[in-house]
Amino acid sequence: MIKDNMLGRARLMMYQARVSFSVRRQNLEVTQAFNFHGESPSFKKVAVFAGTGIVAFSVISWAVTGPMGSVAVGKYSNPGVAQDSALTTSALSPTLPTPEEVEAIALNIPDLAALPLPDFDIPAQETSAIYTLAVDKTNHALYVLEETQDNYRIVEQYPISIGAERGDKQVTGDKRTPEGIYQIVGIKEDAELLSEYGPRAFVLNYPNDVDMKQGKSGYGIWIHGSGMGDKTKPTKGCVQVNDFHIMELGRFAEKGTQVYIFPEGYNVPVANRAIQKNVLKPLTLYGIKKFRDMKVAERDQKLASGESAGSRRTGG
Repeated sequence: MIKDNMLGRARLMMYQARVSFSVRRQNLEVTQAFNFHGESPSFKKVAVFAGTGIVAFSVISWAVTGPMGSVAVGKYSNPGVAQDSALTTSALSPTLPTPEEVEAIALNIPDLAALPLPDFDIPAQETSAIYTLAVDKTNHALYVLEETQDNYRIVEQYPISIGAERGDKQVTGDKRTPEGIYQIVGIKEDAELLSEYGPRAFVLNYPNDVDMKQGKSGYGIWIHGSGMGDKTKPTKGCVQVNDFHIMELGRFAEKGTQVYIFPEGYNVPVANRAIQKNVLKPLTLYGIKKFRDMKVAERDQKLASGESAGSRRTGG
């Protein structure tokens, strides 16, 4: 694990440096395109030296990390495709909700112990992975958690983008991010990916047993990069972090890592850089989902009753 972490850090540093060199090289090409004149001999020597350094660095970094490709466009060879992944859109992120939006959809849950029980059996959640991931859809955050005697300590926290449409995923192509407890079942590196997914992707087991019992469909839900350096954009259902963070996430995520994706409208409670153990439980997450669905049904019923009363008053 330590060796893997060191290699992951080296790959991340190389990737960051290669993005920076790519930008500098593009700036140099622009300068040459405008054909600036009047360079001094010393300037030419510096330019030749810098060019040699860029070539040498590219060869070394290629050997360490593999081909980076274009940051924003193009394809990697042997691409893997996430069916519910990045959207083609000009909206860049972090696409965080406004405080008003969070307040409008916030679920007021006075006591987690009083949550309703789900209508289905929840399979046992077993894993030997060291870390747990938690996704807060309401606040667009991904937490890397390490269990301690008292709670789950937050090791890292990353801003994310999620599905372009709000709510829980139901069917293929609905552009929603699923809510539930999942596991990482595969890891794809840059040579297997289209550039829009960045340099790495963690494959989730959506639909899981609970999803299939509820008749949900879809596939290809990943946690992946953006292909845009330090930016992200809304997706078709995947959880997206920027390219630097997806490389760093490789220090913690592995096959078997559990991923809790909490229901939209629920603010995952964080205190003193930790999350309480009673939050990271299957009955809690699925209980919150049922509580949320009950509240939505009550709201819809009230709206329908109001519309019916209005129709009777107007003779409609």
